[in-house]
Amino acid sequence: MEKLKSVQRKEVKALEGERRGAVKKTKATAGKGKKGKEAVAATEAEYDAKAKKMADRHTADIAAFDQGAEEGGDGVAASADWVGVGVGAIGTADAANADAAAEEAPPAESKQEKARRKKLEKKQRQIEKERERETRIEEENAAAGPGARDLEIAAMKELYLDAAGLELKDVPADGHCLFRAVADRLGGAVNRAAVDYMSVRSACADALLSGEADYAPFAECPDGSTFGDYVDRVRSSADWGGHLELRALAAAYGRTIVVYSADAPPLRVGDETDGDTDKNGEDILLSFHRHYYALGEHYNAVVRRQ
Repeated sequence: MEKLKSVQRKEVKALEGERRGAVKKTKATAGKGKKGKEAVAATEAEYDAKAKKMADRHTADIAAFDQGAEEGGDGVAASADWVGVGVGAIGTADAANADAAAEEAPPAESKQEKARRKKLEKKQRQIEKERERETRIEEENAAAGPGARDLEIAAMKELYLDAAGLELKDVPADGHCLFRAVADRLGGAVNRAAVDYMSVRSACADALLSGEADYAPFAECPDGSTFGDYVDRVRSSADWGGHLELRALAAAYGRTIVVYSADAPPLRVGDETDGDTDKNGEDILLSFHRHYYALGEHYNAVVRRQ
């Protein structure tokens, strides 16, 4: 009798779980209007009928079991056999309902897991965006062929680089080119460790914040954004750097940044900066290109010819 009642309790529990899943699914698919309410009511009525039918069967099974126990012999054996089959059947039903419930209602994420997932998704979107940009650059470059880019480089070499024993060192065009070029030159001297371009971004952002009164009036802030938002983009996005970032970087590292281009004399940024945080104190040499890639402006590093 205890086994029989245990099986019946499992059946009731399984039906209740099935009812909850069916009602939830109906609510999700039927909408919130009159038709939605009618669909939910129909689902509830369907499971009320199933519950009544199950209750009637349970009553009959208990009565049959009692009768078999009184008579002995085949009645009890048959009831015991039914209980054994029932346990297996309900176990299967429980597992199926548990799987269905798991599919319909995944476990809730913790705040830490949600934040981690969002951070990874944001990073993945940024990586995909940079890959798309690199692909477009390669396609544009292949289509453009020799032209303005080659003429610009030739003019830069003839005017400034060749006579000074300098040459261009290419850096990736991924939105970080200014910071990559500066990082390359910071880590380019003998016995100096390599510098990560993201640390250069952070140094630039810190310098912008500490000199907000000097930099904020020149920062391009779209409607609704603040100088703080601008600094956050400098620190952690792939937004391009420009003259404002050059000024901040010269201040951050206490060094003059020299920018070569084909259409103007070398630009010296930071000559007015006091102090020198680098033991060698040599200038940071960069090149600025308007036509290096068809998609936009680009910075490279400039190095001494070997």
